[in-house]
Amino acid sequence: MLSLPQLPPFLVKGRKAYVGDMILQYTNKALFDKIQQSLRSGKPFSFGENFVQDAWLESYLPWRISKSLEMWQAAGIKTEHQESLRLLDIAFGCAIKSLVLAQASPIVRVTCLDSAEVLVVARDLAERMGVESQVVFKPVNLLDADFGENQFDAALLG
Repeated sequence: MLSLPQLPPFLVKGRKAYVGDMILQYTNKALFDKIQQSLRSGKPFSFGENFVQDAWLESYLPWRISKSLEMWQAAGIKTEHQESLRLLDIAFGCAIKSLVLAQASPIVRVTCLDSAEVLVVARDLAERMGVESQVVFKPVNLLDADFGENQFDAALLG
């Protein structure tokens, strides 16, 4: 019996990590026509980005781990010689940058703010990385969210 090759979960409609709609949107001739029209008219247009599918795709990119650690190092964020590090991650997508820091150090506590749909992706990644106990997920409307005062040591804006 002939067996077909296994398709990656990104391309199987109905799988949680499916990104086919996003790929089809980004490769659609209509998108390039809109870009051309925008350039000619000088008027911007919205891509209508699919943030959930984009977050799923990013959550499975292993190179993001080393790049995220490099980013924190370049930003001067260090976990040694501290009792805790409270990190606010705003509009983060899958939150891989913050979750990598939490995985690197048990003193890191992350608060993720985004839409409920994107939080599903971040929660899945936190579980895969084994840091779910270090993370709080809060669905918010970012336009009117209350970030509080003096609750966080650092913030990352997606």
